[in-house]
Amino acid sequence: MPALSLSCRRLLRVPSLLLACALTVALLPASPLGAQSSGVIRGRVIATADSTPLAGIHVRVAGSAVGVLTDRLGQYRLVIPGGSVPLMFFGMGYQAWQTTVTVPARDSLTVNAALSTVSVVLPSTLVVTTASRSPERIVDAPAAVAVADAIRLADASVTGQLPQVLASMPGVFAPQNGINDFNVGARGFNSFLTRRVLVLQDGRDLAIPTLSAQEWSAMSLPLEALGRAEFVRGPGSALYGANAFSGVLNIISPAPRDARGSMLAVGGGELGTLRADVQHASASDNGRWGWRLNAGYNQSDSWDASRTQPGALAREYAAAIDTSRYTIAAPLPGFEVRPLIGQTKSGAPGLPGVTTGTPDPMSSAYGSARLDYYRENGAVLTAEAGTAEIRNQVFMTGAGRSQIASALRPWGRVALDAQGYNLMAYYSGRRSGDQWSLASGLPQLDDDDIWHVEGQLNRPFAGTRGSWVAGASLRSVSIDSKGTFLSAADDDRRDSYAALFGQLRYKLAPTWELLGAARYDGSNLYTAQWSPKAALVWSPTTSQRVRLTWNQAFQTPNPVERFLEQPAGAPLDLNALEQGLRLSPLGPALGGVPNGTLFTNSAAVPVLAIGNRNLAVEKVRSAELGYKGPLGGKGFVTVDAYYSTLTNFVTNLMAGANPLYAPWTAPSAVPEAARSALQSAALGVLGPGLTRLPNGGSAYVLSLGNAGRATEWGGELSVGYPLSSRLTLEANAAYFRASVQRNTFVVGDTLLANTPTHMGNVTLTYRAPGGTDASVTTRLVESYAWRSGFYNGRVPARQVIDVVAGHQLSPRVRLQLVATNLLDQRRYEAFGASVIGRRVLGRATYTW
Repeated sequence: MPALSLSCRRLLRVPSLLLACALTVALLPASPLGAQSSGVIRGRVIATADSTPLAGIHVRVAGSAVGVLTDRLGQYRLVIPGGSVPLMFFGMGYQAWQTTVTVPARDSLTVNAALSTVSVVLPSTLVVTTASRSPERIVDAPAAVAVADAIRLADASVTGQLPQVLASMPGVFAPQNGINDFNVGARGFNSFLTRRVLVLQDGRDLAIPTLSAQEWSAMSLPLEALGRAEFVRGPGSALYGANAFSGVLNIISPAPRDARGSMLAVGGGELGTLRADVQHASASDNGRWGWRLNAGYNQSDSWDASRTQPGALAREYAAAIDTSRYTIAAPLPGFEVRPLIGQTKSGAPGLPGVTTGTPDPMSSAYGSARLDYYRENGAVLTAEAGTAEIRNQVFMTGAGRSQIASALRPWGRVALDAQGYNLMAYYSGRRSGDQWSLASGLPQLDDDDIWHVEGQLNRPFAGTRGSWVAGASLRSVSIDSKGTFLSAADDDRRDSYAALFGQLRYKLAPTWELLGAARYDGSNLYTAQWSPKAALVWSPTTSQRVRLTWNQAFQTPNPVERFLEQPAGAPLDLNALEQGLRLSPLGPALGGVPNGTLFTNSAAVPVLAIGNRNLAVEKVRSAELGYKGPLGGKGFVTVDAYYSTLTNFVTNLMAGANPLYAPWTAPSAVPEAARSALQSAALGVLGPGLTRLPNGGSAYVLSLGNAGRATEWGGELSVGYPLSSRLTLEANAAYFRASVQRNTFVVGDTLLANTPTHMGNVTLTYRAPGGTDASVTTRLVESYAWRSGFYNGRVPARQVIDVVAGHQLSPRVRLQLVATNLLDQRRYEAFGASVIGRRVLGRATYTW
């Protein structure tokens, strides 16, 4: 492994080599799969009963992931290689219809379809790719999978909040900290800046390198251009590696030739929201080239409030809850030293003061470009790039809130996607021009780069009974905090990663299938990791699946967790505590300690957030039993139950977690007989965070540790049921429990899963002829305890109603209204986060 890591580091030190290699391989001749040029299939899908256009119907080449959705007018356009192909039309509540057509090379063919309603509704023809890294019907996927299609994403586009869409999926928990700050997780152990779900967009990791967490406001495409989002719940490291710990979110954008046309969308509403998007996608007349361009701007005020006075958090929360029933304690020292951008604070720097003025609005400006080359054999060569600039965004961490005055997120990707193999290389960066900790007032800059290359093969064997997947990847990550939040010895660093993975599927009998997968990951930052997976799938009927799976996954401590070193707040004034001790019976023992020096400098004891370079890799082993099948003759149901064990559980940033920072000890001048009592008295007030640094000085330290073992268990139920041809009911519920067995060094503290025991969603969707539709979603979350870093408190229960309504005013114009938290139920969703209120937005979209 050391030799492998060294080779990776040498290779990845030359970023341009990655793109050069990928392009070179991509342009090599592919194995011929045919010699015909692409053709176009277009048409319209209507309902048999009344000839109304059907939106959201899947039009797909049977047995593949090639397909599109019909638009609001029931129209579709699909570009595929010429020749004879089986074409399938299917959708929720309608009888699937399949026909074989001959696609003319370099020409077009019109295929219309009329679908009738059915008594049995099964999404068995829906194709997903994330669970196995290859196309398969969702009913065959050996994992719990939920899909948000293009129409659902488009409905939420004016909000710019992808996590709002994900929150309606079974088992997905996405508490909101602010307008664009969400903690998206699955199956427990959530936290600020959670990263237990690996988020990919067309294979590109969207995480911030320093934190391995998501920056949801930095996406460079509007939601309607994303295509679809597949969320696989449960450990996924066997195919995806580090941080696919409790799930994988894979965002799959359509090829430009399958999204032709232009769009201009303008929207706005409450909180001074303004959003504008423009997009154009097209293809050459011969079907060999396709391109897409987009640009957008989003601006909004927020619910965030400055907290520069003691008691500010309690006053903020008093508008949301009955504070007599909850303990609202802000972390020490009880206030932030820096106001929000656009406001000013009275008083001296570092001290509390009154804030005046209005916060500047948050904004993001973004754009991207994509160019595709469609080969005659069906392969697609893609080159794309984009960037997003975000301003004035506030985000929560365990050490307090931070605000981004400005940050740039450039990226680029090249890929070759062909039948049987794919190759990809990408770059992703982050440049924070100005970013501050509101708690400490100190800058938090980062200059980060990810360079990644990977390849994968997919092949059948034994006729159609088996298939295998094999692949490899290399990655280089460079991080430079400019001396602002990483320790001097570990700043401006470059780390390398390498991986091999494979999967084998084999049909033992017509109704039994066996799957095995494994991945090997190595890095200079952690010991080599093996991630195995096994699954047994039983198919009692063509529409039912029962699966038993076992997975192992791992999560690596991110650079901040390992190498953080920064003040986490204003220094503590412990003079009053010292004087109280001097007046107590312990006073005589302090005669040899000069006044004001019991805690080194008692008037200014530093509050520090310090990483733990000795953190071990966290692992999870999970067993899962799942069922997918029909319900009541019309609907579809999925049931999943799981039991997981977590070892080397990495704690949140907390007091007493790092054994390198032992509880505070009295000065040597204190007599031995009184030392224990004095230490107990001081620690009884301040807890295990009071410690001594290696230089002997007193400090209050928050750090991290490995907390031994945790177990979690639970289940998820999801139901889809068409009440009529126009009305659909979807509902899901999740149950979660956890138990933490922590190591003895975590003294006087408690680790929490930060997840409710019960939660659920109910969505009623109405789609009428002519492109009029509406949906109402009710989210139900019970109260739960939250602890993440400094923040420790209870989160109230919430019952939130979201509404989406749209009307196709003309073939080119669509009007839309979106309301999140329609009844304005004021709640904070993570302790320490902002109180979330209502947001009503309108949007007009013009397409041509």
